[in-house]
Amino acid sequence: DLDNATDATRAHMSQISADIKSAVKENNERTLKAIEELQRYAELQVALTTFLVSGVEELKKALNEGWSLYEAQKTYLCGYCISPGVYIEKEGLTLNLYAWLRLYKGCIDHRVQWPFQRKIGLSVVSPRDCSKRGFQVPDGYSGKYFKKPTEVKNECCYFIGKFLSLNDLSSEGYVENDSFLVIWELLPLEAPK
Repeated sequence: DLDNATDATRAHMSQISADIKSAVKENNERTLKAIEELQRYAELQVALTTFLVSGVEELKKALNEGWSLYEAQKTYLCGYCISPGVYIEKEGLTLNLYAWLRLYKGCIDHRVQWPFQRKIGLSVVSPRDCSKRGFQVPDGYSGKYFKKPTEVKNECCYFIGKFLSLNDLSSEGYVENDSFLVIWELLPLEAPK
């Protein structure tokens, strides 16, 4: 009888252990899903990113072709998977700095509005006094660049019409140590200019 009781106790303990492991696994999965949901919610709320454009002299040399590009690291802004950047184009003796972007297929594309419709704000920050020079790209753009990506990424684009003079930014101290700091943000369509 003692052997039977010991075997029954072992079987019961094994079942309890299996039930605990199963409950822990289930709880971990629920917790992970909740964390992922919170992260996605946070990604919907983040509207701006900053990046340092370094190698300004090299970018200027690349302008022999008429233009150069600085693409920042891919990130989520307002739920969109975006690679922000700046596009520099030579116009006579002036170097114009435009907002640039590429949309990527993202893990929360089902939660954002398509086609992409946001104003874009671009500012360059002075390293001396943190003052800013910037502009907003008006809304109303359309085309293949702003549709929901069906492949890994859409074609890139830059926004004509609004720009900063890289020559002026350099002479006014916004470029220091061959680099400048950019604030690149998505704004709602109702945002004041």
